[in-house]
Amino acid sequence: VLKVLQTLNVQDPQLQLSTKTYSGLGVLVDGMHGNKNGSNKKYWQYKVNGVMPQIGADAYKLKNGDSVEWFFGPSQE
Repeated sequence: VLKVLQTLNVQDPQLQLSTKTYSGLGVLVDGMHGNKNGSNKKYWQYKVNGVMPQIGADAYKLKNGDSVEWFFGPSQE
């Protein structure tokens, strides 16, 4: 999932992707479009095919036909 965002960031500099590495969790998206994690208790999160994976975006391997949704909202555990 993260590689897709990194490719989009190169193609569209307005995305302003920033990431942060956390021990035990991997690489997480820290900011996009000027919205940083923790702002108003909101965080960047993602769903694949409507389900929130419990792994960092760098570790999730997409398959053909997968649908990815990124959203900036309150933490959903």
